[in-house]
Amino acid sequence: MAVYNNTSAAGNVSWSSMDTWSTEYSSNSNISWRIVAQACIPADSVFPLTNNYSISDLLDEPILYGNVYRDGAAGSVRVSSGYLQNAAQSFSLKNNLFNETSTITIRVTATYPNYIAGWYTATNKGGTQLAAGGTSTTQLDLNLTAITNTSVTDFYGYIEQGASYSSITLGYSGTSAQDACDEYNCGTTSTYYTDGSGTTWYNDGKHLAQNSNGSTAATSGHYSDGTRVREWNGSSWTGFTSLCSPC
Repeated sequence: MAVYNNTSAAGNVSWSSMDTWSTEYSSNSNISWRIVAQACIPADSVFPLTNNYSISDLLDEPILYGNVYRDGAAGSVRVSSGYLQNAAQSFSLKNNLFNETSTITIRVTATYPNYIAGWYTATNKGGTQLAAGGTSTTQLDLNLTAITNTSVTDFYGYIEQGASYSSITLGYSGTSAQDACDEYNCGTTSTYYTDGSGTTWYNDGKHLAQNSNGSTAATSGHYSDGTRVREWNGSSWTGFTSLCSPC
């Protein structure tokens, strides 16, 4: 995030600086100090409405400002600690006073089956990577303080598109491979979802799910397409693929 600091060494607080950091103004005309102060976090303890306060109270007070964006595939961004900011696609950071609240944590969350590549300073994984994710990362935090990433104005949580799922009809048995074959060929079938295909659904590394976005794994047991059968342990394929015998 960007941090603005009116230091005592620099002299008085500049009114025009509010054009840079205040969430309340985009022009430095007709600035109300009371409105600016009450937009700071935590304003209730630093600038209580019942007290008199002056602009000089901001001397040597590091102030947070900037913007947070969800970038890439589906998901959301939010503030997870420091103050309340619910999940959104983007938002402006509130003017936190770091002498009062030392850390603000922003969080990017991916919608399953997507995953997070990282936090960046520009869109489409551009600029500098501030924090790295990975193929198993569905949530990634970044801590903002008075001394970290002080020149960064925009934060982009980039989400990669995860695997896509297609439906497949299979026979199932919780007890034996042949029973699963028999269910497909002579009994009852059900619809499942795979990130493979009609000929690769049983391969190592492929996922079998109960729902179309793959977020709920299929129940452990034996699954068959009438020709092949393999055992699923609830999270991955186990054992070997075998051929079905007639009912």
